[in-house]
Amino acid sequence: MSTYVYLQCLDHEPPLSADGESGQHLTDLPQIRADLADRARITASIRDGWDAGDHFRNNTARFLASHEKCRIGIRDEYGVEHPTTEGAEDHDRLVSALAALGRVRAIVARSANYGHDDRGLFVVFVGDLRAALDGAPQ
Repeated sequence: MSTYVYLQCLDHEPPLSADGESGQHLTDLPQIRADLADRARITASIRDGWDAGDHFRNNTARFLASHEKCRIGIRDEYGVEHPTTEGAEDHDRLVSALAALGRVRAIVARSANYGHDDRGLFVVFVGDLRAALDGAPQ
C-alpha cells in the first residue's frame, strides 16, 4: 500500500508542505533521512544541475534547496509525523504494527457478517486475518 511522504518547512506557522512527494512508501524513510543528513551536499548539487535520477529524491533536493536554512519535518499523507534522524527504526516498526492492527480490526468488524454456521466464510475470515498479520513486524 502506498503512503506518500512529504517534507515540511517547520519555520512557518502553519508548516509549509512540499508540493511533491519525497517518497511513496514508508520504506523510503531511510533514504529521505539520509538526504536530510547530507543536506548541504544535496542542496549544492541540485543548484549545480544534479539530477538524482529519481522523481522522489529530486523533489527532496528541490525542497531542501528552497528551504536551505529552515527546520525540516517529515509528514505522510495521513498527517503522521515521522522522525527526521537515523535510528528511528523503532518508530517505523510501530507505525507498521499500527497499520497491521488497523487491518485486523477491519477484518474482525467484517466478521460480524460471517454466519455462525457458514464454515466457508469462517475460513475466509481466518485467511484474511493471517494475511493481515503477515504484514506485521515481528
